[in-house]
Amino acid sequence: MGTFAYTPLLTLIRRVEILAVLERRDFRYLAAAYVISKAGDAVYYFAFSRILFEELIWRESSLPWLTAGSVIAATTLPLLFMPPLAGVLADRVNRKSLMLFSLVARVPVLAALIVVGHALGLTALELAVAGIVLTSVSQLFYPARAAMVPGLLKRQELVAGNAALTAGWQPIDLAGATVAGILVAAVGGLNALGAVGAAYAVAALLILGMNAPEQSERCSAIGNAVRPYARPIALVWVAIRDVAIAVYFMLKHPLLRTIALAELLFSVLFSTAFLIGVSQFIDAHPGAGLDAFNLFRDVRDVWFLLALFAAPWLARRLGDGRMSLLAFAAIGVVSGMLAVVGLQWQALVLAALLGVLTACMLPLHSVVQAETPDYLRGRVIANLVTLEMLARGGSATLLLALIEFTSATPVFLTTGLAILVTGLALLCFREIREIRLAAP
Repeated sequence: MGTFAYTPLLTLIRRVEILAVLERRDFRYLAAAYVISKAGDAVYYFAFSRILFEELIWRESSLPWLTAGSVIAATTLPLLFMPPLAGVLADRVNRKSLMLFSLVARVPVLAALIVVGHALGLTALELAVAGIVLTSVSQLFYPARAAMVPGLLKRQELVAGNAALTAGWQPIDLAGATVAGILVAAVGGLNALGAVGAAYAVAALLILGMNAPEQSERCSAIGNAVRPYARPIALVWVAIRDVAIAVYFMLKHPLLRTIALAELLFSVLFSTAFLIGVSQFIDAHPGAGLDAFNLFRDVRDVWFLLALFAAPWLARRLGDGRMSLLAFAAIGVVSGMLAVVGLQWQALVLAALLGVLTACMLPLHSVVQAETPDYLRGRVIANLVTLEMLARGGSATLLLALIEFTSATPVFLTTGLAILVTGLALLCFREIREIRLAAP
């Protein structure tokens, strides 16, 4: 019997695809755990920043800002090397257990920070070590979660399922910063970590209550030849080899190769250009106000959230690949139009269009999940995440250097034209243009 059965209102809700997939119990548990853990992450980031401010900026007398910057840099370092390792583990161990470990292992670290912070006060070294551990462990969750979704949903439900997951945490991304800031300001950074630990514990209970889908036998165990406690060098070699195998598979697979190229170019040409270019564009219009950039971003995110409800329907009719690439090309047009707007309301209209078009690119992630074999899915997804992150970091560094000698206008014009041309060129690849996850 379905969860939404017999109730007229819930029967109507079933017609909304990204809500209908929540009728599947195990996916519903996974989605709830994901959203709750994201809420915990939002509070954690604010709490950690507040602790840095309270423990170092106020208490330390010598170079406090340099010390705080070093702590932040150290805690973000695992973002560079953990995703590929997390992908390897997501394919070689039970994914449900990996997600449980990612959530549960963070609770004692948070508890230790609270106890030590109240009893003795925290040093920069202790904060850095705790931050590195928490960041490293948190990276284990996403590849396992993303690799598990195709086992919980049918192929034709993947776009709706991923849209539901995104729509679940998007309000947290919009309002979470405000709520987290209020909570941290009310109880302090250390005490707010208790709420973070509680959120992770609740998410872990939800994961524990779900029935995980079976994994491919080729990714169910590390193997007799590798003993992590006795041969760590061999374990590192296995991880490097596994990542290389996944990269080779992506390069060999025509569809995944094209998707990787599209996401790489999107990260390089649009993501960083948007963040840096729009910020400078706002600065060049003093009348826009101090919060104009946040307003621009919030308008984009609100329309991104609204467009998620229509994304599965559009993908089913236009085709997942065709819709994503058409949206990609259209983003180039809108990005170029940002170079010629002169009024704030015009910029906000373009921000809304960017939100809608970005949501229409969501099926690309679902195609990756559908087309990648189960025994490689975690590694492929993690490699794409790493590729996008490195691309954004590199392009941001280059753009920051170039923007010292130019303005936002040529940045928007150049990147917009490049995105438009690239999107039209990618439409020539039949493998991605004709891919469909569900029949119209």
